[in-house]
Amino acid sequence: MEAMTFGRWVKRLRAEQDLTQEMLSELVNCSPVTLRSFEIGKRRPSRELAERIADVLAVPPAEREEFLRLARLPVEGQGATPATPEPNGQRAPNPTPTFHATLPPVIGPMIGREAEQNALCTLLLDDSNRLVTLTGAGGMGKTRLALAVATILTPQFTDGVLFVPMAPLGAAALLPEAIAGALQLPPGSSDPSQQVLTALATRHLLLVLDGFEELLHPQAAGEQDAGQDASQDAGDDSSAATWIKLLVQHTTRLQLLITSRERLRLSRERSFELDGLSLPTAAAPPTMSDAVLLFLERAQQAAPDFRLERSNEKAIARICHLVDGIPLAIELAAAWVNVLSPQEIATELESNIDFLTRANRDTPPRHRSMRAVFDHSWALLNQAERATLGLLAAFRGGCNREAAQVVAKASLPLLAGLIDKSLVRRRQAESQARYELHEVVRQFATEKRQSIVTGPNPAGPMLRGLEQDTIWLAHYTYFYKLVATARSHLYGRDQLQWLAILDEEHANVRAALDRSLGAQDFARGLQLAIQLEEYWYVRGHHREGLQRLLAFLHHEATLPAGEVARGFVAAAILAIADGNYPAARTYIERCVAPIRQSGDRATLARLLRYWGLIALHEADYVAAEALANEAIELAIALNNHYEWATTLSHLAEIALIHQNYSRAQTLGEQAVQMLRRVEDKNQLAGALRRLAQARIQQGQWEKARHEALESLALNNEVRDQRGTAASIVMLTTLVAAREEWPAVAQLLGAATYLLARTQASLLPADQLVYEELRQHALSRLPNFHALYEAGQVRMAQEQNPPYHLDWVYRLLA
Repeated sequence: MEAMTFGRWVKRLRAEQDLTQEMLSELVNCSPVTLRSFEIGKRRPSRELAERIADVLAVPPAEREEFLRLARLPVEGQGATPATPEPNGQRAPNPTPTFHATLPPVIGPMIGREAEQNALCTLLLDDSNRLVTLTGAGGMGKTRLALAVATILTPQFTDGVLFVPMAPLGAAALLPEAIAGALQLPPGSSDPSQQVLTALATRHLLLVLDGFEELLHPQAAGEQDAGQDASQDAGDDSSAATWIKLLVQHTTRLQLLITSRERLRLSRERSFELDGLSLPTAAAPPTMSDAVLLFLERAQQAAPDFRLERSNEKAIARICHLVDGIPLAIELAAAWVNVLSPQEIATELESNIDFLTRANRDTPPRHRSMRAVFDHSWALLNQAERATLGLLAAFRGGCNREAAQVVAKASLPLLAGLIDKSLVRRRQAESQARYELHEVVRQFATEKRQSIVTGPNPAGPMLRGLEQDTIWLAHYTYFYKLVATARSHLYGRDQLQWLAILDEEHANVRAALDRSLGAQDFARGLQLAIQLEEYWYVRGHHREGLQRLLAFLHHEATLPAGEVARGFVAAAILAIADGNYPAARTYIERCVAPIRQSGDRATLARLLRYWGLIALHEADYVAAEALANEAIELAIALNNHYEWATTLSHLAEIALIHQNYSRAQTLGEQAVQMLRRVEDKNQLAGALRRLAQARIQQGQWEKARHEALESLALNNEVRDQRGTAASIVMLTTLVAAREEWPAVAQLLGAATYLLARTQASLLPADQLVYEELRQHALSRLPNFHALYEAGQVRMAQEQNPPYHLDWVYRLLA
């Protein structure tokens, strides 16, 4: 049976009392890292701390003396070990280490990084992690974090901590000599490598090697073969990485913490990637964001009276997002507050990487600007990696593996190399990995690519639009095909899957539209915008979609007439969703004749259905019904059950307005039945809402409730915020029937917030219900406005659809 030790005893008692290490450490007033070292047998506590642990864990009196005796036994293989800090902060005397090393001073407090700091300490206290590499892009604060960790862990190592910077070396062969010098070994050895291996063979030491990427590329990247692949760079024969492997193999108790922009790619290496500081979100206001706190701390160095205020918090948040929370970039931006306002700083950052240059004179040259940081990283790349990074910069919001290969010709070895060098980030999305660049890296890589591709081009004057730049043409082509494929799947069972795909790629699609407009390639831009209309409609991007369509339609004289007509159809639909019915009528008048003449009956049926909505809004019910009936005739002829069912739902809406509830119910039941077969969740939600409204007017409360709840769930699932608001309004009718007016006020406030968020308006039948409910609640509640605003505030706490609407369901119960 294994002998009982102090650490095992503590761990057993902690488990019996259901305490985590963090909980126990707080109770006994020591750090979780310190407690972990007790449990794994790497340290012993002071007498006072051992007694405190015994008290908290309620060690029985008969066993207490043995518990304290085990606590004070020397840790196996170490002799006397450093004493633990006492609860009052005083530290008992440590035994004298074999040598003494001084860590470089760190100026100012480290903001954020508590989680990373604790995780690194835990890794380095585990003997199985002999080699930990702290990786990250330039400016992430790797050195600062490594020094903080080394300071915390100094008492844990019998022989202390040794910090050796790699920047001054310049050659891998000098690595053993630099470590020998830091160890204060006798100079003049003919074999410094063997001298270091012998000296460190049994020492219990934390060795920190800072900036190791310097030694992984002994030659400048520009001197490498231009055709060399990423898998063939200096890492294949890196004497520095090979020597580190030898060092781990020939030592028994040495722990290595290496900071590097690039992994060493050794089998025993444990990589720890450092990303940007936490950013402000709707859920985490600026005062809870580490990035914003760092900006404030550095800004107040430049302007002591600088404060975070309501007038500047959005601009400061924007700055932090533009630099992806990179600490160095934040510090460089904050240094400008005594010259520019945060709003002006954000504007500069959006287009000018050289703006991030304002460091103190005592800052190392490499960290005086973000350009210097990335110039250094660029110099470590081979030609293939440089070309690939420049092409990857065309993406916005990252890309998946297929897009990287098709658009940027990025092979897996090239992607892996750029990830290893901390220039590309890998993020796991729902079904596949995505590859992303920090925004400042993207700006820099874009500039580098443009400088490479500019030059004499005999064919240049002959090329127009996107054809002038092959990467943007490839980018557009890829995403046009993706959007066109998605469009055909947005009506039916695959709707949610393809909506999610377009959500993921929306930033890339926006970039393709922006580039088309900038290159005056209006035809391609309009084609893509037309394909996006249904996605914009469902996701509530009505106003943005309309603005983008009109930007291309403004140049209709240069565009094919058929595309212009389809463009105005899309514009009319989005204008209706935005509640701008006069504009929608104008757009329909521009396109209805060309669409009829073209013989495109599918587009005509859709156009007539939406034209009927305009007539409905304008109370021209005869025209509304005539247009809907013509649309249904076309849908039946085309065997288009989606269009047929959706138009039936619009006829049900007309019947509701005419108070013909029996007809509305019949039409609604037909629409619901057909849409269930089509499996289109978005339109089914609307049809269910119409049917529920008809049932309410006929006293069929339970069926109405069931259908309205299903409508709400479907709208929320497909993230149709306007539909979600309309479903809440419909369900509020049931609450009003029970005369629960406080709940009515809150639910109406929630619906109003969703409409304001998407800048949308309710359809006519829903708007009538909303106004009637609001008037009833106002007349019955003296505090209506307070409750109404409470509903808005509660809805505002929901960050992104689909929402967690438990609180709504509680009000409806």
